[in-house]
Order: sequence, then C-alpha cells, then structure tokens
Amino acid sequence: MFASYMFSVLLLLATVNGKFLQDTCLTPNSERGICINLQECPPIFALSNDFTNQITLEILKFLIGSQCGFVKSNAKVCCPLSELNKEDISNQESVASNSFVLTQ
Repeated sequence: MFASYMFSVLLLLATVNGKFLQDTCLTPNSERGICINLQECPPIFALSNDFTNQITLEILKFLIGSQCGFVKSNAKVCCPLSELNKEDISNQESVASNSFVLTQ
C-alpha cells in the first residue's frame, strides 16, 4: 500500500502541466524556466529567427544567456514558465473553440 502511494506521489511530481519534468533553469531575466529545445520555446525561437530587424548586443547577450545545453546539434534554451503556460492556454483555447464549432 505504501509503495503504491509513493509511486503515485513520484508520478505526480514527475508531471508539470502535463509534461514530464525537464531541467529547470533561470532565464537571463531571473525568471523560472525549463531547459527545452529552441524550437519548442516560441518567444526565444521567434527572437532568434527575426531577420527583419538588426540584432542588438542586448538581444545577442540574451540569446547566449538563454542557452542551457544541446541535444546533438540542437540548442536548448531556458524557456520561461510564464511563456510556456501562455502557449498551453492558447492551445487549449484553440482546441476548445474548434470543438465548439464542430459540435454546432
């Protein structure tokens, strides 16, 4: 009984917002974040791929400071939890609105 309880607690701790725990980190702005693949962090990915504006030293330092590892040749960045939650909420709202349209 105790073993199954402990397993349940560990499983609960291993999940955050439906995602398995990943490396936690601090962003260059001292926000809590998760070290994930660059392409999975919309604000930093957009900033790193903005070819319409000239990159400033401040942006370059931010991008370098956001880097927290690599998976093979793919950069990982410290993505702020607040930004990930916005993305999750946006996706949930999109799914909900599409479901509403489909059921009408």
